[in-house]
Amino acid sequence: ARRIKQLLSQPLMVTEGDTQRPVRPSDIMILLRSPGTVLHHYLRALEEEQIPWEAEVGEELFPTTEVNVALSILRIVDNPRQDVALISALRSPVYGFTADQLALLRAGADGDFYHAVEESAAAGDPACQDFLTQLAELRFGAGDRTCRLLICHIYEKTNLLGIFGAMDRGRERQDNLLALYALAGQLEESGCRTLFQFLLRLDRLNETGGRIPVVGHALSFPAGSDHRD
Repeated sequence: ARRIKQLLSQPLMVTEGDTQRPVRPSDIMILLRSPGTVLHHYLRALEEEQIPWEAEVGEELFPTTEVNVALSILRIVDNPRQDVALISALRSPVYGFTADQLALLRAGADGDFYHAVEESAAAGDPACQDFLTQLAELRFGAGDRTCRLLICHIYEKTNLLGIFGAMDRGRERQDNLLALYALAGQLEESGCRTLFQFLLRLDRLNETGGRIPVVGHALSFPAGSDHRD
């Protein structure tokens, strides 16, 4: 990153057609053998040197626990009657339900899992009550937000960045969550603005193993957001 900064500052002259011009960030490429394991280090270094960048994210982003949790929460904000996403969110460090708690919820009610949570909350279960209260807050106004702003809202309300940042490899986990936020911003610019459109695009991307370029400096949150704490 420092070397690239030096090349841009000197500046290095490059040939384009019959003329020469100063080198641009888009003239420089960093090739990585296994970007999924080290990419976040490079992006952080480029950010610190204020060098604009573009990277590709795709299949490496989806298997991570933190991104799967974020996507599960996004899915139940879109539609809470999705058992797989709902159970994934409840089992996550955000809500902390144990396997035994989930089994008891399932055994004590008919219908889908969301109905079981509602019945348990109505019976006085404080954990289910707290979950439904926060889910209602997350869903309120969700249709009026772009997906990028909705992700920002979810990160703040659930403290997702703080929770995963406190774990082993916390900074890497935070970077993965911020990459999801940046991806939402990138897709938003291409017309994919709603949560439904975003989730549908990610499902197709995941199924096909496709990749989407994410442009640097999209990782800053809106003013007033404290996305690191």
